[in-house]
Parts: sequence; C-alpha cells; structure tokens
Amino acid sequence: APIKKQRRRQRSVKRRCILNVHSGDCAPPLLECSFCSEIKLKAVKSCLTCFASYCEIHLQPHYKINTLKNHKLVNPTRNIENYMCSEHQKALELFCTDHCVCICSSCVADKHKNHHTVLPEKERANKKVRASFKKQGRSLYSWCHMLYSFKEIVIQILNKVNSVKTTEECISPFFANFVFSYSQLDSCQLTLDPNTAYERLYLSEENTKVSRSLEAHFYSEHPDRFEFWDQVLCKEGLSGTRCYWEVEWSGAAEIGVTYKKIKRKGMEQDSRLGYNKKSWTLCCSSYTYSVWHNNKETELRAPTCTTIGVYLDFPAGTLSFYSISDSMILLHKFKTTFTEPLYPGFCLKEYNSSVTIC
Repeated sequence: APIKKQRRRQRSVKRRCILNVHSGDCAPPLLECSFCSEIKLKAVKSCLTCFASYCEIHLQPHYKINTLKNHKLVNPTRNIENYMCSEHQKALELFCTDHCVCICSSCVADKHKNHHTVLPEKERANKKVRASFKKQGRSLYSWCHMLYSFKEIVIQILNKVNSVKTTEECISPFFANFVFSYSQLDSCQLTLDPNTAYERLYLSEENTKVSRSLEAHFYSEHPDRFEFWDQVLCKEGLSGTRCYWEVEWSGAAEIGVTYKKIKRKGMEQDSRLGYNKKSWTLCCSSYTYSVWHNNKETELRAPTCTTIGVYLDFPAGTLSFYSISDSMILLHKFKTTFTEPLYPGFCLKEYNSSVTIC
C-alpha cells in the first residue's frame, strides 16, 4: 500500500510538471530537469553542488538523504557553470569583499586566505543598502542644490527690497513736496468762452466741450473772437497760484495757455497758440506729440494718450504737460517767468476733433 501511494503521488507530480511545460505558446522556454530521460519535466531547483537541475521527482533525494541535504539549492538557473570555481571545480559559495569576486571554499584556504568574506546573500543585501545610500545621496545633493538656488533667489529679492527702500528714501522728499504743492492748488471750474470761439467750433456740455464741424455757427461779432484759427479760450484767467486740470481730446488738438493780449484777427502767427511769445501749447495727434512756443517746435517721444494733465505753477514759472493713463508721465515742462494772467486755450486742427475739460 505505501508503494502504491508513492507511485500515485509521483504520477501526479509528473502530470503537473508536464502541464506546466506545455501551458502557453508564448511562455519563455523553461529549464528542463537534467535527469529526465523520456519526457523532460520542468526543473524546480538547481543544485550548485551537483551542478544539475532537478524536477520535483528527481529532487526528492536532496530532501531525504543526509549527505545531499547540505547541498546548495537555488531557483532553476541556466549556465550553472557560472556558479562553479574554474580553478577548483567547486561551487562559488562565498564573496571576497577585498577583491569583489565570488570564491569557493578552497579559494579561502589558497589565494584568498585571511581575506574578508561574506555569504553572497549578505553581499547582495549590502549592495542594495549601498545603492539605497547612493540614491539618497543623489536626492540629498538635489535638495542642497535647490536650497542653494533658493538662497540665491532670496538674496535677489532682498537686494530688490533694499533698492526699493533706497528709491523710496530718494523720492520721499519730492513726494512730500508734491503733496504739499497739491494741497496748495486753487480750485476753479474752467469753462470755455463762447465770445472767443472760431465760427466752426461748437461748444457743448455747459461750455466744457468743444468740437470742430464743417458748418459755420452764427456767433455774434466780438473783438475777442478768433477770426482765422480754429481756437477757443477759457473765461478764467490764472495767476499767482498753482493750478492743475485735465482734458480729453480726440482727432488732432492743441492744448495750451496764453496771455489775453494774443491777437484774434488775421491769419498771422501772432494769433496762433504756440507760435508767439505770448502762448505755450502741446500739439496732440494719433501718432506724435510736440510742444510749441515762440514759433519753435520740440518733438516728444512718448506713446500717445487721450487724457492730458496740465500743471501750472505760476509763482515758480513752470508749465507741465502729463500723459494720464495707468500712470502719470511727464511729457514736457516749460520754464519761464509769467508776467500776466494765463488763459487755457485749445485749437482743433481737423474735422471731428474735440476737447473736453474734465
């Protein structure tokens, strides 16, 4: 009965091994048993002492015979000769850390005597640890490099902060003076004087907007009216104070100030804003700026903007023009000595041009 039971188990093992060998056309070739003669079964273990591979049936003696129990069994391995010492024809069971090679038991007593040796399994574990340390070292180096870069960024930010502080210290006196000057500005509402308007200029919005049209308007005769140039002045004369006002323009316009004595009749330059000693003006078009005084032009390099700020400091003798958008940009500053009250004035050079006092 025991013999029948053992044979039945062997047949079961053989059947299972055959199924494993022939399962799947795409599976990689399996290592066959070195001792199967008729039907080659799949090897389940390789012996580094016998230098052979065994199926489950032929492996049984290694589990039962005492002399075979000490043999070195590993997972099925091809080219077992690679695990054999070429000099002593024995299994490479140890690893020499001094020379970084695998050696057999005879090598320990020969060329590798007194060398430091470990089991290959331990060396593999040590190798994994070293690889892990190396990986962590690279990661630590990357972190250090990132921290160094971060330090450089922080230094750049601090330098910019210091630069801003320095700039703030430089402009603080100017800003304080500007705030003081702004607080001293006189408040007044500028309105256009219909008695000065050229016949093709149309006043609207309670005389705060002027537009140029093709048709002549029937204004009454008046000695202050401009006879040839498309110009108009404000009613209010400004003197002895600081004033600021803004205007919006479209088309092609001239924005300036003049003494009241400017000529009104005739086509001579004496009656045109900016072309005589009595007036100062900023010429605006869709592509350029320029300023005029005493028939002399100064071209300005700045992006055009439809809102212009005018700052008059009568006591200091300065007249400044600013471009007003997201920021306030100084376009030009006249420096002179004003001797008479100044009247804001405008000239419209093209049809459909307009100026509005804000």
